Amino acid sequence: MTTDTLALPDASALKARLSPIIACTMMLTCNTQEELVLCDKYRGIMSDWKREIENFWNPFIAALHAMHKAHIDAKTAMLRNVTDAIGHVDEVVRDYKRVMDDLRREQAEHQAKALQEAVAAGEMPLIKAEPIPVVSMETATFVTRWTFDEDKVDLPVLIAWCAAHPEDSNLLKPNAPAIRARVVSQKQGFNLPGVMAYPVQDIRNKPKNGGNDDQA
Repeated sequence: MTTDTLALPDASALKARLSPIIACTMMLTCNTQEELVLCDKYRGIMSDWKREIENFWNPFIAALHAMHKAHIDAKTAMLRNVTDAIGHVDEVVRDYKRVMDDLRREQAEHQAKALQEAVAAGEMPLIKAEPIPVVSMETATFVTRWTFDEDKVDLPVLIAWCAAHPEDSNLLKPNAPAIRARVVSQKQGFNLPGVMAYPVQDIRNKPKNGGNDDQA
């Protein structure tokens, strides 16, 4: 037998020999000593038949297992090739994305440096970088959509820009929790240009102290 083609073995002759013996065995009773001996005889015959049946089918079953394993191995090898190909595509796409991210980062750093130099020179030009092409695309597997986000914020440069362009002052949001913490800590000694601190009167009931609370 080979693992390429596997035909079910013909067990008709075996069945023809076995059937009458099975019929006789199924008619046995055990009510006397003689019948007990006969039952023991037929039980031995059935045990021999069991071994013969196993010997008949075992080679076919072994070949079937070998064929099953060969098919599983072939399937696994093909799937491994496909998985490797998908991994290659994912890798080159990741490389492309890294290149584009690096390009946008370099462009942003160049723009920030130019703006810093302009501020240091007492100028405040509107510097705009050359735009990077952003083309949305969609295929059977990939969907590319572009969004934009800020990368690095040079706070002194941003403050200088907003000072020269008040219409953009909303881009500078005060850190309210930090300012309040400083006000609470420094109290009357608080002094920060642009921030006004004021006292807040808090009126509450005095705690009880042994029943000797002051009466209003």
